[in-house]
Amino acid sequence: MDVCGFTGYRPTKLPYKRNETHPDCIALKAALRAEIAQLLHNGTRHFICGGARGVDTFAEEIVLSFLPLYPDICLEIAVPHIGQEAKWRKEDRLRYHSLLERAQRITYVQIQYTSNAMEKRNRYIVDHADRMIAVYDGKPGGTKNTITYAKKQGKPVLILSPTGVRAPEAE
Repeated sequence: MDVCGFTGYRPTKLPYKRNETHPDCIALKAALRAEIAQLLHNGTRHFICGGARGVDTFAEEIVLSFLPLYPDICLEIAVPHIGQEAKWRKEDRLRYHSLLERAQRITYVQIQYTSNAMEKRNRYIVDHADRMIAVYDGKPGGTKNTITYAKKQGKPVLILSPTGVRAPEAE
């Protein structure tokens, strides 16, 4: 079975921050929806996201929105450690718990927080995916490291900008 993993920015690195009504955020979500729809059309049913705010949340919600058409979807949320959401804003925690409740699989990569918990989660996603979709525009950090790791593992990576435009190397 073909498995697609996701990596991308948290709201602090997105140009529109938390404003999901911004035209660029709407465009990104539309681009993610189109890519996911194409994967579903081609037979992909297993999707792995990291359970973080921002792009992970967008991808999780979009995958779940396809359940009525594709009831055999498996949304796996790879949680870096128990309690990752403890210091999040209340509305973010509620959204996160709603996604966990609706996911078909939850994988806790480790029990307790360590300084490399997010990196371990990202490597888990790459190691268990056949392909990756990344939202990335050149900023250093976990998304860049995950893309580099995926490419070293020979996994194809489709890169979308935070405005939903495909990166040239993704063609």
